[in-house]
Amino acid sequence: MLGPTVVQNFGRRFSFYSMALVSFALLGLSIAFLKAGPSHGKSRIDYPGAFLLMGTISFFLLYFTEGSSIGWYLSENLGFLVLGIMLFATFLTIERKKSEPLLRLELLRLRNVLVANVVTIFSGLVNFVVFFALVFYAELPPPAGIGLNEISTGLTLAPATLMMFVVGPLVGKLLPKVGPKPVLLSGSAFMRCARSF
Repeated sequence: MLGPTVVQNFGRRFSFYSMALVSFALLGLSIAFLKAGPSHGKSRIDYPGAFLLMGTISFFLLYFTEGSSIGWYLSENLGFLVLGIMLFATFLTIERKKSEPLLRLELLRLRNVLVANVVTIFSGLVNFVVFFALVFYAELPPPAGIGLNEISTGLTLAPATLMMFVVGPLVGKLLPKVGPKPVLLSGSAFMRCARSF
């Protein structure tokens, strides 16, 4: 409930700045107190791949977030999309030649891995859109919405967030034992039943 309280009292912009400070503080604590795990041989971090992927995602996000305000087909905004596509093509080309890539693209040739990743991506997108839609609907004034304030909206979404803390570790333990297919099917069925109520 800290997030909605900060947004309601100090504004959305301050919430982003405050979370940035919290992130840096957590990074410092992690470096100071977390110990390295057992070494499994020397491996190199794919920094070029990481920067290319970060740039790809950043330009795509800029295009989609700015489209509604400056125009989807405006040349300045389309430039973000073109740059994102170019960086992504470069990322794919470089990753195929690396001995230790950031993402092992050859794993996507396995049907189970490909289907599991595609389903997970679409499921994550749907959940993301649903959460945003619920927030907008809850905060819009009647008759278009419910007219709740930020704290009340946060309390409305709190059960779903708490369930993620409970279900997340369980899914992590189940995946190595039963595989992704039963977990994805049961999770999708549960979500469908929950939303029907």
